[in-house]
Order: sequence, then C-alpha cells, then structure tokens
Amino acid sequence: IDNGLSFYCFPAWKQNEGSHVSAVTKSLKVCSRHFHPGKPAYEMDESHPDWAPTLHLGHSEVTATVSDRHGRRQHRHHLRESEGGGQNEQNNMNEDERDGPFLPVAKKLSQFQMVLLTLIRLRLDLPIQHLSHIFNVSRRTLSATFADTIHVLYARLTPLLYWPERHCLQATMPHQFLEAFGKRVAIIVDCVEIRTERPSNLMARAQSFSHYKGTHTMKYLIGITPQGQISFISKGWGGRASDKHITENCGLLNKLLPGDLVLADRGFNIKDSVGMMCAEVKIPAFTKSRCQLDAKDVEDTRAIAHLRIHVERVIGSLRNKYTLLHNTIPISLLLPCKDEELTLLDKIVNVQVLL
Repeated sequence: IDNGLSFYCFPAWKQNEGSHVSAVTKSLKVCSRHFHPGKPAYEMDESHPDWAPTLHLGHSEVTATVSDRHGRRQHRHHLRESEGGGQNEQNNMNEDERDGPFLPVAKKLSQFQMVLLTLIRLRLDLPIQHLSHIFNVSRRTLSATFADTIHVLYARLTPLLYWPERHCLQATMPHQFLEAFGKRVAIIVDCVEIRTERPSNLMARAQSFSHYKGTHTMKYLIGITPQGQISFISKGWGGRASDKHITENCGLLNKLLPGDLVLADRGFNIKDSVGMMCAEVKIPAFTKSRCQLDAKDVEDTRAIAHLRIHVERVIGSLRNKYTLLHNTIPISLLLPCKDEELTLLDKIVNVQVLL
C-alpha cells in the first residue's frame, strides 16, 4: 500500500527463547508508526528508545525517559570519541542505566524522604526494587541512602541507651521485684538470634551456624531494667557463640556493682564471672541427678521465671514491630563499617531498639 508504512519482523534471535515466542515471531509484524525513525533499532542496543515499539501504544509513561537516557548516552559516547578516551562504554554506564531500561533518572532525596525511606525499610522490609520505584531513585542510590541514614540515626540515638544509676533503679523498683529479691535486681538478660544468609567463607560459616536455630544467625544480648527499659545491647556475635561467652566478652560485667543481682535463663552459666564482680546471678534451678526439685528451688524458679519473662516480652515486641528481624539478613549487612568494628546490622538493631 502506498501510504509510507512498513512492517518489521521480530528479531530472529528471539526464536530460541521458547516455543510461544517462536510462534509469535512467525505470525506477527510491527508497524513502522511505533518507532521514532520509522524502523526499529539494532536488536542488541537495548538502551535505544526504539529497541522496542514505544509510540502509539495507548500510553506514554516511558518514552521520554528512554529517549532522554539514550540521548545522554550518545552524548557521552561522542565526548569520549572527541577526547580519545576509548573507554569501555559498559563500565561508564550511569547508575540509572544499570538498574534497567525503564527506571527514571536518580534524584536527590530530602532529609525527610531519607528518614521515611529508612523507617519503611526497617518496619516493613520492602524489597529494594519496590522502594526504588516508590521514591523514584535507583537501587544503588537507595541502598546508599539507607546506610547513610542508619549511620546518622545510630549516632543520634546511641546516647539514649544508658545504664541507670543504682539509686534511680532502687527508687522506682516494681513491687514484684521488691517482694522476690528486694532492691538488688540490676538487669534481666536474654539473647535474640537473627537469621542471616549462609556465608561463603568456611570460618564465618562455622562461627555463624546456630545449633539451637538450625541455621546461620547473628546473636545479640539484650538487657532490660526491672522497669522494662532496655539498658544494654551487645554487638552481634555468630550464632555458634554461647550465651556464657557473649556475656563474659560483651562488656556487660563491667557495668555491675557489688551486690547487684542479674536474672537470666539456664543457658547463662555465668555464676563465677559475675561473682568476680561481687555480684550474683539467678537462673532457674537444674534437677541434675535429682528426680525433682525441692520446695525452695521450685519457689525460686517460679519467681525467676515470672520476672524474667519481661525481657522475652520486650524482645517479642521488637520482632513484632520490625519485619526486618523476621527475614533473612543479607551478608552485605554483616560487613564491618568503614573504620569501625560494628557492622551495619549492629547499628540497625540499635536503631530499632531505640526508636
């Protein structure tokens, strides 16, 4: 028909993508009206705006973005040719090009958006690709923004985590603790384990495997006051580390005063190390070789379990509040921060505790 129109077949190399694609390529053609110059681009140039039909499709969401990106890429190419650089174009690709052909150009986020993005990630743990579209930024920009915001929140919120003075604890001691142990209870401790990806390094894999959970984890010791305030949180330890080892090496013992009482679970076999600080630890009694506990041990165990459950409730509340703690943590969050011993996950856990 003499109307200036032409029709183009699907590229032949698509026929290897599956039987349903092969059937389409044999029977359908694309009109020239769907391309800017009236014909498709070279099939290997995926960043070109006419690599796929873009005009007269019933919408116009991506045309301008793809065209602008191609124009910028062509401009950079001409600049490199004029300067004689000859660098690999793939290595100089803009970060928005790396994230796919339809992602808009990355923009700078406001401080409010940075905090909002971080809180959404902590609370809901939405996938990176979803958040990148919500905030109209590339995935690389989003990841960097999340990490930077966590560093700032950690620096601002860390002073809120403190060990109360003894007279403050005793002045507001709940009556349940007064009846059971007087004014001696300084802290109630327990450990929380967070599931992580399997490390590729054999040593890290062995250190992070938790026999209790049956998977790879990071373990944190959390301590609360009798009033329910979180007063201590350790750095992350591999899931293989015992509760006793973490307690003796995380700095908790240095905060105890003579006469203090620590409430813990049976796994915290720290009587000797706590005793070195002239303090005492109370854990539920063991039956050992006995058939059953005597009356005094039963009463003490019941009192300890009744009061120690408060730390489990605090940990449970954290898990319910932050979806991130339920999911598997990527290895990238377990790497030490630059010039620091803490990992990004350490900072994330502290921020979640303090928010």
